[in-house]
Amino acid sequence: LNHLDTLIAVDDQANWRYRRSEVLAGMGQFDRAMADYDVLTGREYLPNHILERAGFCALLAGRAKTLDQHTSVLVKRTEDKKNPGALVSASALLLIAPNDQPKNAESASQFLDRYLKDSTTTPTTTIAQLLSGLAQVRIGKPDVAIQRLNKLLTRLAQPQSKAHRSELAVCHMSIALAHAAKGDAATAEKSRQLASKLIENHSHSYRHSVYWHLCEVLRRELIARKLKANT
Repeated sequence: LNHLDTLIAVDDQANWRYRRSEVLAGMGQFDRAMADYDVLTGREYLPNHILERAGFCALLAGRAKTLDQHTSVLVKRTEDKKNPGALVSASALLLIAPNDQPKNAESASQFLDRYLKDSTTTPTTTIAQLLSGLAQVRIGKPDVAIQRLNKLLTRLAQPQSKAHRSELAVCHMSIALAHAAKGDAATAEKSRQLASKLIENHSHSYRHSVYWHLCEVLRRELIARKLKANT
């Protein structure tokens, strides 16, 4: 962090600010991270993945209005057929927005179906599949969510998949939410415990930061549902 502070003081490049915002978010300092994201969004066009992370950080910093602003930009980008990544990034922010969850989830589900229809197996495909399962929870179809997520979990659990623990944690937490929505607290707690073990002592990485951000959002939701996931 000190090294990035020095770099920015000498040469205020967007890449350094983005990296610092991710380090600060990884430390749980979401307000400070948002200060960098605010500078970035105010002076240049941001790629989908950075705007998506800014949206997650805004929610975790308690800035719902900023989350809505970033979501609107990404939803607008989904109209560009040459920008398929916007479908996934917009869906991620729609699914964490605290308001109008069923309506947002329907939109996200449609975006994700469009993306998955034409995609090949890539890291972005995995997050799209995770979000597709979460969308079903938000829509009110927990059984469909559990079916999709368990299928994905089986694939991710295979050694050859080389799945990151953050991906598995998101999957288990989404399954926990689905069981909680069904009123099955015992099974939800089992999934919550599996997620908790994966979250404990995790190391931060730029590549997987979006998964850890989503883990934190879902962890807070589990707490609100009286299911606690440790960090």
